[in-house]
Amino acid sequence: MAKHLSQKAFTLVELAIVLAVIMALIAVALPAYFRSTETAKRKLCLNQQKTLFEVAALYEVAEQRSLEGAGSQKGRLEELASGGYIKADAVFECPCSPAPGEDDYRMVFEEGAIADVDCTIRPEKHRWP
Repeated sequence: MAKHLSQKAFTLVELAIVLAVIMALIAVALPAYFRSTETAKRKLCLNQQKTLFEVAALYEVAEQRSLEGAGSQKGRLEELASGGYIKADAVFECPCSPAPGEDDYRMVFEEGAIADVDCTIRPEKHRWP
């Protein structure tokens, strides 16, 4: 008595259809993923600019002196750290920065007071009001 074995395998056509559907889903999902990661990077950069501006403005009000005289960006950050306004090892870097560990923001002063903080990596896209 011979037993009849049923075949429970997929045909090549069925596998090709499944693969085509998966590829179509990937083609739809990838642009949305890249768009959302770019938006997240932009928002993180804007948040860091705002934080740095607020800390610098708080320093100027509390200490009654401007950070403009501290020289370079590094000197300004060291002044904020020595006053306890930021951590000593704080690095304000843009998430789009090609050189990790560098400070990517520039403080802008008008009439001796902080007026703005600009991103030096992508100034055209990373502007906050």
